[in-house]
Amino acid sequence: MIVVVTDVGSVTRLVRKRASAAETLHDPTGSGSLTPDTLAVRREIDVLSRCDAAGIVQLVGFGEHPVTWLETIDAGAHTLASPPLAVADRLAALAALARVLAGLHRRGWVHLSLEPEHVIWRRGVATGRGASHSGGDIDVTLCSLGSAVCPAGPAERAADREALLVVTVQYLEAFRQLRVFPVQAQQAVGDAVEGAHPHAARFAAQLL
Repeated sequence: MIVVVTDVGSVTRLVRKRASAAETLHDPTGSGSLTPDTLAVRREIDVLSRCDAAGIVQLVGFGEHPVTWLETIDAGAHTLASPPLAVADRLAALAALARVLAGLHRRGWVHLSLEPEHVIWRRGVATGRGASHSGGDIDVTLCSLGSAVCPAGPAERAADREALLVVTVQYLEAFRQLRVFPVQAQQAVGDAVEGAHPHAARFAAQLL
C-alpha cells in the first residue's frame, strides 16, 4: 500500500502490483522469454489503460523498472473471498457485481477470471470508476483484469455469466446454512438486479 498526500492535504491510497524480480526465463536455445508474471502485469496494464467501464480498478501509474509494475487507486481491503456477514449486505454485493459485469460487457469487454478473490467490496462510495455501481451501501470493484478481452464474443460472455452464476450460487448456499429460505434469498437478489427474474439466481447472470 502506498499513501500519497497532496499539497492540499487530501489523501490518495494506491496499490502497487509488480512482476517477480526475475525478468526473463531462459530456454535451452539461449533466447530469453518474459516470465508469466511480467506478461500478466503487462496485460493488465494494457487492459486498464484502454477499458473505461465503471466498476474496475483505476490505473494511475505503471513502469518497467526495476521490474514491470502498475499502481491503482485503492478500491478496498475486502474481497468476496471474505464476504460481508450480514445477509442484506451479501445480497447487495452480489447485485452490484452483476451490474458491474453487465456494464463491462456493454463496453465490449469480458473479465474471464471472475472469482471471489478478484471482486473487491467496501462500504460507502468506491473510489474512481467504481463509484456508480453501488448495491445498497456496498460498492464492488473488479480487479485482476490480466485475462480480460475486448472485443468479446458470445462464448466469452457466456463464460463470464457462468462464473457469475457460480459465485452467486456459492453465496446463496451460505444462506441455506444460515437457515434462510433459498427462494427468499434468490428473490432478494432478483429484486436488487434490474430486470432479473425474482425467483432464480440464474437470471441475475442472464442480465449480461
